[in-house]
Amino acid sequence: MRILIADDSMMVRRILEKFANQLKLEVVGTAANGKEALKLAEELKPDMVSLDITMPEMDGLTAMQRILAVLPQTRVVIVSAVNSKDMIVQAMNAGAKAYVVKPFDEAKIVQTFTEVIEG
Repeated sequence: MRILIADDSMMVRRILEKFANQLKLEVVGTAANGKEALKLAEELKPDMVSLDITMPEMDGLTAMQRILAVLPQTRVVIVSAVNSKDMIVQAMNAGAKAYVVKPFDEAKIVQTFTEVIEG
């Protein structure tokens, strides 16, 4: 399974990339903002995308909606510090397969990614 990771924090991108590699996911790209994530998703056509909500240039929800409009089979996992019930509901209603709140631990990310991979 191929994954694209988008987060404005380089440290978070590297941590998520490490966990993805542990799960034998192929990290096809990383993005620092939603606009970049959309462009890379259209080019690389990943099976799964990890998106932060709050990113410069384009937020994660907008990026997710645009990615899913072009690539509806893509599985999206939101990984965000935004811990609002309304935001979680909005993300899930818009097509996210899972929502993980930062700070997260390795077990939570691995479990979430595994559940999304298995469908």
